[in-house]
Amino acid sequence: MVGGATTLGSRFTLQLAISSYLGSKVVSGAMMGAAAKLFTRLGTGAMFGGVVLQGLISRACSASRRLQMSNPKLWQLLAINDYDMLYFLFEEPLKPITELSETLRKNPAKSEQLLREIENL
Repeated sequence: MVGGATTLGSRFTLQLAISSYLGSKVVSGAMMGAAAKLFTRLGTGAMFGGVVLQGLISRACSASRRLQMSNPKLWQLLAINDYDMLYFLFEEPLKPITELSETLRKNPAKSEQLLREIENL
């Protein structure tokens, strides 16, 4: 009886050890697959975010250069606090005003005439 109980107990212990070992391998493999999928998604998202950020920086630089060429005085005022890099956000809505200021700067006689017309309204 003792020998049979020992054999039954050792076989049960061996089965438990083997099933625990195999279960841990299956679970760790599944976790590695999930972790790899998560890291892939995060890596792809970070790369895409970097590309978008580079595009925004490029737009900001281009708009700042255009402002510097078309209206250096305004650019100097904005560049003091690096606000010139935000100009691309307001470039389109302010386009008629900047065009008008450029026209007034380049043709002072026309600007006086325009001011007189505005006063007479």
